[in-house]
Amino acid sequence: MRRLVVETRLRICAEAKPAWFDAHNQIAGAARILAPNIVPGVLRIGDAGEPASSLSTTWAWADSRTLHLEIESGRTFASGRQVDAESVAENIVRAVSVPGSVFNQSEFQAIRECIAVNERELVVRLERPFAPLPGVLANGFGMIDLRRGPPPHNVDGAGDFRVARMSERGYELVSRVERHTFVEWLFCVSAAARRRRIQSGTVDLLIGEAGAPYAREHGWSTRATAGDGPIHLAFNLRRWPGTSLAFRRRAADAVDRDEIIAKGFSGRGRPGSAPYAPGTAFHLESGGGGIESGGELRNPRQLPELELAVGGDAYLPAARAIARAIQLALRVRVNVVSVSNPEWWPGYYMGGKWDLAVQAWTPMPDPHLVYGRRYASWGIHNAVAYSNRQLDGAVKAAESSIDPRRRLVYYAEAEAIRASDCPTLYLGFPDRLLSARPGVEAPMVRPSWEVEL
Repeated sequence: MRRLVVETRLRICAEAKPAWFDAHNQIAGAARILAPNIVPGVLRIGDAGEPASSLSTTWAWADSRTLHLEIESGRTFASGRQVDAESVAENIVRAVSVPGSVFNQSEFQAIRECIAVNERELVVRLERPFAPLPGVLANGFGMIDLRRGPPPHNVDGAGDFRVARMSERGYELVSRVERHTFVEWLFCVSAAARRRRIQSGTVDLLIGEAGAPYAREHGWSTRATAGDGPIHLAFNLRRWPGTSLAFRRRAADAVDRDEIIAKGFSGRGRPGSAPYAPGTAFHLESGGGGIESGGELRNPRQLPELELAVGGDAYLPAARAIARAIQLALRVRVNVVSVSNPEWWPGYYMGGKWDLAVQAWTPMPDPHLVYGRRYASWGIHNAVAYSNRQLDGAVKAAESSIDPRRRLVYYAEAEAIRASDCPTLYLGFPDRLLSARPGVEAPMVRPSWEVEL
């Protein structure tokens, strides 16, 4: 008797499309929410926002220049090759030695050598102390079998799924654990695309906030996970009036965080004034009360029309609420401009042609990835062109200390400086929403934004 083969196919509608899918460069959240299922890293982002075990079961500093990792046994890449210390070392060495191989290459440059001691033990030796390294390794740096070629074309990772096909429309994944189980990860970046899929019954799950109300109208259920990724308002310090501290503080004072969560996210989320949410490993407060006045804003009636830019449509309601608040308080016209993903990041946002911008990012598993990347004068993601010598000094000091408590003291100093200068205004932490059509069991969405298929 022939055995009946039952195929399971899950069709997921993602509201954002990655600018690229590169195992070593999972920078944007659109790639990160999926990537650990395909190309997990040696470490990952834990539920408290800290580095956590993944392909490596343990990691520890022997001293300020020596990091030890132990690789889990029994894992294989999609190619069939065993995941061992040598294969992991190959990935790290590539990031150090191949120019342009990773977007954040400066964060790997402290590495002097990466050596497989035996099949399971790996030693990373540094030229100088660089305490954020575990966070860098956990921050979207996936492992692949480099013997099959470099990324982005090679996506032979050690996840529970392998990629069967990639196109402009989406990815088709095949489970490596359960035979005949497939996932279609479809890019539905427009409202029309989402509605068409929901109406026609050609999608089972919807990830994101923008399409959730329409899905509920059609009887879908919605599950919310408390997300630890922040949303903030950025001021362009390259041009006036963003260069004016008085303007930044007046605008910041006009925005009500509770109102933004209520109007921008239907109340699904938590207001917050810092990059890390309360209860997470790196939650820091500036220590101050309200934002200082920053002096008088000269000639407020001469303010130009301002462009408030936002990526895609997920944060459009929040952007419109912010624009209204600033318009009323400063008597200035604020035009909201939506730029579709993936054109939004890095090109438009990092290009700095806007006056104000609403931006969000996935949780970062080390404060260096916030303060060193976004606020240090040399930061690779410093889109607002902010510079403060005292903050730079605190970031440098934190890099050199492997004492977690001392590092947090330095970052608390950096946070107080940032909050006072107000190059960005943190607004809160929107929930992550996943909507499922009737009869479909929804997968887990982690606080890190990762969807566990």
